[in-house]
Amino acid sequence: MNNSLIIAPHPDDSPLACGGTIVKILLEGGDVRVVNMTDGRNSHLATFGISEKPTPDELAEIRRNEELDSASVLGIPHGNLTFLGFEDGALGKYVEEAKEELIRILSANFPDEIYVPARTDRHPDHVAANLAIMAALRELQRPVAVLEYTTWTKSHLDTDDRVQPVLAHEGLVRVNDITGFLGLKRLAIEQHQSQIALNPRWPLQAKPVLDEDFLRPYFERPMERFVETRMF
Repeated sequence: MNNSLIIAPHPDDSPLACGGTIVKILLEGGDVRVVNMTDGRNSHLATFGISEKPTPDELAEIRRNEELDSASVLGIPHGNLTFLGFEDGALGKYVEEAKEELIRILSANFPDEIYVPARTDRHPDHVAANLAIMAALRELQRPVAVLEYTTWTKSHLDTDDRVQPVLAHEGLVRVNDITGFLGLKRLAIEQHQSQIALNPRWPLQAKPVLDEDFLRPYFERPMERFVETRMF
């Protein structure tokens, strides 16, 4: 039974990248914990230039509650969620502080495997999250499987590889068949309404943060892919 840790730069990253895998691990008797690195407060400011209706403070609270609801759908106990609260979009300024927080978390309950955003993912918070967790692991010097995922680099999702492990240049690619868990994954993602839908109380927002084209692979593709490496 795996003791698994998910490193999520933002509150919606764990269901997007790992939702089906999370359900699979839990149904097999494993344990899943999620560390949310940032508070998600600036998604509307960064995407639309909106700083009211919702304000960043309002959005941070909304996104925390969405992540709690999403975790419930997937079966993750709320006690297994950690919210570090670094500012959305600014994690790169706090890599050292984030590393220390991760060392504290890892020292208390070291996992068998860690799911992390890839350093090549196209979002600065994802890059910073990767830097922080890798620095923490180098300092702890303990053996662990590291599985990198992407959410913004779509080519990683769009492969037509069959559902089996294959070798890639970066390492072993683990392909998890989530056919039976797509419904739960979709429902978990749908809890993040601030990101995927329009709210009539927010008139300055003309379109969702994550549109249908972005979401379609997550809703329809019956696999999740991770580049797996072993540390130490």
